[in-house]
Formats: sequence, C-alpha cells, structure tokens
Amino acid sequence: MRLKLDANENPIPLPKEAREGLTERLASTELSRYPDGEAWELRRALARYAGVDIRQVLVGNGGDEVIFMACHAFALGGRVAVVGPTFEMYEDAARSLGAEVFTVQLDGDFLFEPGEVIAARPDLVFICRPNNPTGNLYPPQLVLECLRSGAVVFVDEAYIEFSLDAGMSRFLASEERLMIGRTMSKAFGLAGVRLGYVLAPEELVRRLERVRQPYNVGCLAQAAGLFMLENLPLVESMARRIRAWRQDLYRGLQAIDGIEAYPSETNFILFRPLACDPDLLWRALRDKGVLIRRYPGHQVLRKYLRVSVGTPEENALFLKTLGEILGGVGDKDSCGRAKDTGDGSQGQALS
Repeated sequence: MRLKLDANENPIPLPKEAREGLTERLASTELSRYPDGEAWELRRALARYAGVDIRQVLVGNGGDEVIFMACHAFALGGRVAVVGPTFEMYEDAARSLGAEVFTVQLDGDFLFEPGEVIAARPDLVFICRPNNPTGNLYPPQLVLECLRSGAVVFVDEAYIEFSLDAGMSRFLASEERLMIGRTMSKAFGLAGVRLGYVLAPEELVRRLERVRQPYNVGCLAQAAGLFMLENLPLVESMARRIRAWRQDLYRGLQAIDGIEAYPSETNFILFRPLACDPDLLWRALRDKGVLIRRYPGHQVLRKYLRVSVGTPEENALFLKTLGEILGGVGDKDSCGRAKDTGDGSQGQALS
C-alpha cells in the first residue's frame, strides 16, 4: 500500500471527456514555435476569472517563480517580513536574493499582530491566506493593516478556491501596494504543469515585468491553463467535493483519541498528536505506506503533522491506519514503539 497525502495535491483525476479534450488541445499546440511571450490569451482568461483588468495579471512558471519575481522586483538585497510558520519558499527565495528576513510569529490562535510587521520596516511582506500549514484565514483587516508599513504586501492565495472567502482581490482597486499570488496547481489540478499568476495594480505588474524571464510560461502550460479556465464548472465541482471530503476527514480526526485537529479552509488539515512523538507517528505511518507531512527540527511545527485531503477511500484508509497505530498497544506510548527504520528524511519544502 502507498498512500501519498503529503503535498496538498488535488486527488481528483480529470473525467474521461475532459482528459480527452485536454489531450486534443495539447496535441494541436505548435511545439516548434516559441510560446506567446506575453501570454495574452491566458492572461485575458485569468482576468475574467478573477474580475480584474488584463493589465493587472502576470503569469509565472508555477507559484514559486511568482514568489521569486516579487523578491527580485521589490526586495533585492532588502528586508522581507514573513508571517509564519508558513510556506518555506518565501524565506528561501528572499535569502537567495540577498534579502534580510524577519519572521512575525503566529500566536496560539494562529493569528498575528500587524504592528510587528510594521515594526520590521520591510520592503516586502509575505502573508499566506489561507495559511499553509495552519489552514486558517486571517481577517482581511489584519492583512490591510500591514500596508501601513509602506511595503508591498504579497498575499498568497494558493488555496483560496477551497474556501468560501472572496479573497483579497476586491481590495486591489484601493490598495496600490497589494499583490495577490495564485496558482493553478491546487483546485485546478495542474500541479504537474507549473502555472502560477499574480493579480496586482498595473504599476506593480510593470515592475514585475522588468524581472520576468522571456517566454517564462511554455505553450503547453498556457494551453492547459486556458483549457481549465474554459471548464470552470469542472473546477468548481472538484473544489466542492474536496471541501466536503475535508469536513469528513476533520470529523474523523477529531474522533480519534489522542489527536487534536484544527479547522481548515484549504485542502489539508493540520493536527497534533497529544500523547506521542509526532516524528515517530510519522515514521509508523510511513512504514505502513502512508505519507503525510512532518516538520522535524522546526521550532514551532515539530509538534504537528499535516495531511492532505484525499478521496473518501484514501481518507478512510488513512484514518484506519492512524487509529490502528495509536490504539495498537493500548497506552500513550503505542506510536513511540513503532519501528524506527532510521532515516525517514522527507527532503522537501512546505508544499
């Protein structure tokens, strides 16, 4: 058995008709020619989807490139504030470009104090909303308060489609330093394609354009993105199903003695084993073929584990295996007695 629930991927395969339509679209793409360097057709479709002007959209080779472009354009060798714990790529990208990074720590309710962001005097701020890995949505006012720092505030909405929240794009018209990053890897099911995008005021988009690499999004990625945007009812259906499965998974985790699960607005759930070591529990699950996310050595997150929402069958198997491990010996040390095969290193950033 191998159950992969560690990367926040969309577990729903495209239905046969959509798969055939996408295959036909990709097959008709002219691979001997360079792609549209400005990605006009894709940007036009994304603008319609997000309810903004096409000049407020920029596309990237996955959300990671968008993050790097933001660091390059607004904080090269400067100061970056990161609200965390969160997606590790913000700090990695900033440091690789010579920026000094300040982390504003979340409190026990997974919220933060905007005054700490302002006090850091950053050039660029990263806020993930809903946050990875805590899964919660910060109130919009907390995010908007950070704009008082004078910095560009990058709000990562990679998981916004799994929430019923409208997102922060509604504030773009009034906030000239607000930038929103999104991806087609999650709800759109295109993680393997690598396609991200930015929504921002025109001036910020122009500054990003100065550091964007030529032809940064290939023709196959543009074609796949366009196809999914032309099939939004399918995307919305997948998101609804994942939200329902998330609630079932959350209830299942709550029902297991020794587990504290946290509500989520994403396609994953953070949970904490109360009576055993998280690392040993992760290894026990791994030994049974179940992969979830752990955070060994992290000052805050080492107490937690994160599981992606799978299909109902995958979720049921995960819960069954977790319950067996925790209850197998009958005392609080049961998962601590799981076989330790040694290495167990995961070797990946927060996904």
